[in-house]
Amino acid sequence: MNDWHQILQRSIYRGFAQRLFRHVRPILTVFLIVAINIGLIGCGGSGGDRQMSGRSDTLAGVSKTLQESPPPNVIQLLSRELDVKPQVNITRPKSDQVLQDARVTVQFEVADLPAFKDDALSMGPHLHMIVDNQPYQAIYNPDEPLTLEDLDPGTHTIRVFASRPWHESFKNAEAYDQVRFHLFTRTPSSDIDAPLLTYSRPKGSYGSEPVMLDFYLNNVGLPAADQDAIAENIASDWKVRCTINGQAFTFDIWEPVYLKGLKPGNNWVQLELLDGGGNPIPGAYNNTARLITMTPDGDDTLSKLMRDELPIQEARAIVVPGYEPPPATLPTDVPVTPSSPMPEPSAEPIPAAEEPEPNKSSASASNEGGIAVDVPEPADLPNVDEFPPGLLIEETLPEIAPAAATPELEPEAQTTSTSNNGTDSAVESDAVESDATKNDIETLPEIIPASPVAP
Repeated sequence: MNDWHQILQRSIYRGFAQRLFRHVRPILTVFLIVAINIGLIGCGGSGGDRQMSGRSDTLAGVSKTLQESPPPNVIQLLSRELDVKPQVNITRPKSDQVLQDARVTVQFEVADLPAFKDDALSMGPHLHMIVDNQPYQAIYNPDEPLTLEDLDPGTHTIRVFASRPWHESFKNAEAYDQVRFHLFTRTPSSDIDAPLLTYSRPKGSYGSEPVMLDFYLNNVGLPAADQDAIAENIASDWKVRCTINGQAFTFDIWEPVYLKGLKPGNNWVQLELLDGGGNPIPGAYNNTARLITMTPDGDDTLSKLMRDELPIQEARAIVVPGYEPPPATLPTDVPVTPSSPMPEPSAEPIPAAEEPEPNKSSASASNEGGIAVDVPEPADLPNVDEFPPGLLIEETLPEIAPAAATPELEPEAQTTSTSNNGTDSAVESDAVESDATKNDIETLPEIIPASPVAP
């Protein structure tokens, strides 16, 4: 009896436990998954260099001094406007040619690249030409032949690729070409058909950060027709190790890297091509070092571009040949404060012109001679009759015309009358007398002497 009781009790407990576990199991599963994920995250973030898995993790093992920076805004805008795929070929010298002249002429054939240098900003699309493994030479007019001198006898290599104005290389396969030639004789040289790293930037002097790190890659595991895919995918068989002032980091994405944290003065930069396991890939050009100079607060165009101080309206001159910035205009969303109105000029009264005083001598002379002469007299002037006659005559003496004018009438009348006979002489005599009378009336104010005057 007790056995049956125990069996029944265990069955009840077992059924209850099963039903309880059936409801609790989903909750336990969720807690278990969360705990596992937390543990994995904690383990992945502890110690060691980061494994690169995308553009945000480009640099591995970067020191605290050096920091990666995004490209300046104006550089990003100009890159979109210069959306071309240049084709570059070296037409002279020929591949594997043996030359018997110390002067080597180099000629290029370039398409889909507006190569030029803006006069004002001293920048523009161009070519980077590297002879052997020397620092590149910028070529802004690839149509003109270039002469190389002072080359040692033996085997030499010329590498050339298209570059943007700020010295970033175009990454399409057609933008690169290389040729190996021999001067007088052949000597051992690096295999340019093997995996090859071509150092480009940084180079020379810099006046601002960030500093762009750039290079060119060939034969790194992808077919030549798929070279464009290198810049968009993570390669598994190569890496680039960069060392700046003894601080090293690696990356495996073929894109320019912008860095901050270089010290003022001299800085040395080294680029090495590695395989997927981090081992150096043999090749004379796969390990290159350069010395650069950092001088902050530079005023050159590249420094202004890196500081985002050059407006895009002005910077377009380095990507568009013959570009002229648009005239400056006031923004439409900025209210213009009206200027204060100009005061209207008040009308000032114009003073009346003063009438000239009448000739007092003429008026007095006409009154004394008894001949009526109308002389206007201003209302505000005293009447001429109020002055004593003697005083008026003495004041006008200097203005009396010479008395010799009157005798001139008599000879004229005599001459006229003697030259005619009969009735004509009488008519003419009457006319002369009439004219003389008229002249006497007109000249009377001038010939009546008030007192004896010496001629």
